[in-house]
Amino acid sequence: MSWRAGIVVALASSACSQVFGLATPIVIDGPPPDRPIDVPTDIYTCTPVNLSCLDATVAFMCAGECWVGCRQTGLTWLQAGQRCSLWGGALARFGSSSEQDCALAMFAPQGPTWIGLSQKPGQLIPKDGWIWEHDIPLTFVRWGPAEPDDADGSESDHQEQCAVMDANGAWSDVDCGGGSGAPGFMCRRP
Repeated sequence: MSWRAGIVVALASSACSQVFGLATPIVIDGPPPDRPIDVPTDIYTCTPVNLSCLDATVAFMCAGECWVGCRQTGLTWLQAGQRCSLWGGALARFGSSSEQDCALAMFAPQGPTWIGLSQKPGQLIPKDGWIWEHDIPLTFVRWGPAEPDDADGSESDHQEQCAVMDANGAWSDVDCGGGSGAPGFMCRRP
């Protein structure tokens, strides 16, 4: 593993926490330690390589899969998805409330965070046609109040076709270019 300041490595599954006695994230902040850190070796396969984050990167396990995130990047939704692909995954998708709760607790986003949810072209109603990357259907939703709204409540202009998750886990539809919010992003890999 290559060491970089600001990397947080965490195990979130209860099985891993029980086996290895880890109750909190493992923070790797600064130069490499003088001695090895007592971390299970499989966590090293869940490292945030190829993400090029501007600030702290978080790597963790939830639902038996590896997740990584960058808190602030200024990337578009498409660029964030490409970074996730280079890492070997895709923008985060949530199959259940418990998956999202785990990822939210471990990543602790500090602002808008790209997730792998987008709206199919040609929809006439803001709430219609939302799907995860790779055409995976939604099995639950966590839209914020009055979301999705396509900025003005209609799909006539197709302004907001991508989704972010806020610091509380609520989803919002936003412009895929990101605007001035400089969203972070979260990736998931089996």
